[in-house]
Amino acid sequence: MAEDFFSKIGKKISETAQQAADKSSVFVEVQKLNMQIAGENKAIKESCTAVGELVLAQYKEGVEFGPDVKAMLDTILAHERTVEALKANISDLKGERFCPNCGKEQTEDAIFCGHCGTKLPEIVKAEEAPAEEAPAPTVFDIPVEDGEAPVPEIHPEVLDAIEEAKATLEAEKAETSEEA
Repeated sequence: MAEDFFSKIGKKISETAQQAADKSSVFVEVQKLNMQIAGENKAIKESCTAVGELVLAQYKEGVEFGPDVKAMLDTILAHERTVEALKANISDLKGERFCPNCGKEQTEDAIFCGHCGTKLPEIVKAEEAPAEEAPAPTVFDIPVEDGEAPVPEIHPEVLDAIEEAKATLEAEKAETSEEA
């Protein structure tokens, strides 16, 4: 009888160990598959970025796209111009000078780029600079009447996207409050 009891316990321990090994094996396989999924998602994002860069390059060369794509591309170009202006501000603050064609740093007295040969723009010293005209007014310069602030013109597709996002947030809020 004692032998039968110990035999049952041994069998139960063996079964439990096998179940644990099986679950461990499944866990390892799931982790491997999740790693493969992450790798595939990374490849997808890289491909999407490459497609976007290709489309942007084509747009810069004059290829026409639909209005929704054109709006996105114009936004990217505006961001690129802002980045270039900010870089120029940094260069001015640091007293650096770069070739507008190849981007290589230049000496202050250089007339042509020593790397690509592009004629460099003349440096206008602060004391030589002509008096600046007053900047064009922005929406922030327009007086407010009757508590109504002026609103800059926003692309209709952007407005649609904002409205859609608001509706989605409101729907999610409603679902959350219903669940609570």
